[in-house]
Amino acid sequence: MINIQNNRYIINYKSFIVYIIVLSLFTSVSSKYFVAPALLVSMIFFSYFILFDKIAKIDKILFFYLLFIGYLFISALLSGLPIREFLNFDMYRYDGNIFFSYSPLLLLPFIKNHTVDIEKILRYFLFIPFILIVIFQFVLKIDLFNSHNALGGFFAIILAVNVIYVMKSKKYLIPLLLNVAILFLSDSRGSIVGVFIGFILLYFKEKKLTLFYLSVVSILLIELFLFYFGYSYWESIGKPYVFSIDELSGYDTSNISLMLPLERAGTVLHRLLFLWPMGIEAFLQNPLFGIGFTRFDDFPYNMTGLEYVSFNNSMNTLHSDLHVHHSFLHFLAETGIVGLGMLMYIFKLIIQRTKYMTPFEARIVFILIFTLFVSSLTEHRITTPAQAFPFFLIIVLLVSKKQTS
Repeated sequence: MINIQNNRYIINYKSFIVYIIVLSLFTSVSSKYFVAPALLVSMIFFSYFILFDKIAKIDKILFFYLLFIGYLFISALLSGLPIREFLNFDMYRYDGNIFFSYSPLLLLPFIKNHTVDIEKILRYFLFIPFILIVIFQFVLKIDLFNSHNALGGFFAIILAVNVIYVMKSKKYLIPLLLNVAILFLSDSRGSIVGVFIGFILLYFKEKKLTLFYLSVVSILLIELFLFYFGYSYWESIGKPYVFSIDELSGYDTSNISLMLPLERAGTVLHRLLFLWPMGIEAFLQNPLFGIGFTRFDDFPYNMTGLEYVSFNNSMNTLHSDLHVHHSFLHFLAETGIVGLGMLMYIFKLIIQRTKYMTPFEARIVFILIFTLFVSSLTEHRITTPAQAFPFFLIIVLLVSKKQTS
């Protein structure tokens, strides 16, 4: 990272930024204490103010990310969101956490073709977060995460990477078992299912491509059936807006509960019968552009505009963790087909970069995407900092690495 030329110390800024990203990755083990965000945001400001002249060309992924951010900004303003809300910290912590979670992409121009050994660095990522969790959570009794789902989402990323290392060498089975234990202790069902299904999809993609496509189509069909079933029920009881599980007692869901012999079945019912239908209803108000970025939780709705092209111009601007509990449906509700399409295009660009990676690196990218996407079918994981932030830190390190022929 530091070279000596003519008795002067010359800092390799690419390596310096890469190691700051790595440090952010290891310190992202907490969603409660903002060590990683402070490090990364400081690095972003430093890069753009001090090293701006080093940018030779804007990375294509970054270009479309900035285009997407511009679209979100316009979407929010068209819905009547006061511009002062963009100076509200809670907006970035809750409704607008995509700005933070995807911020590692801003460093792409500064570390293009870096030569840091990412495969070696990620080995430590399999151990260090586990050690920190044991010390803080279990020994010192200091919670590092705001919720069990945040803890599970973070360890879903670690475990997904760990799986790829085990496929390479069985010596990584020990950290795998340790990280599996933490994931199950988190009791985050979406994270557990995400890693499990993510691995199956990766296996099918590499071994049986037909089964991969059949699996993806099957998941989509199941999702569509659940949407239809939930929306039909919600419509039959008058389309009530139910914001919490506690409010379920006011509605007869006993027949459906019998079909769901699950622990915490109330959370499943809340998503299936109320939150998802609420998201579908919002999407139907403006299928192309959505009701406005950050506006799903701004009740009561005040829809203004034309039929099928209306925005939620509510006077209330609530920044909370109330969301559809389905990332893709949430983006459809707030930003429409255009917004979700732009988001998916960013992931398409990332997948295209795997052509220039080693098979090992490409595997990591694919299992991380599969895990993130499957987790996002029951939660809002595609932007949540606990999972999406370390995801993009790893992605940035991989897509910008210099590839050897």
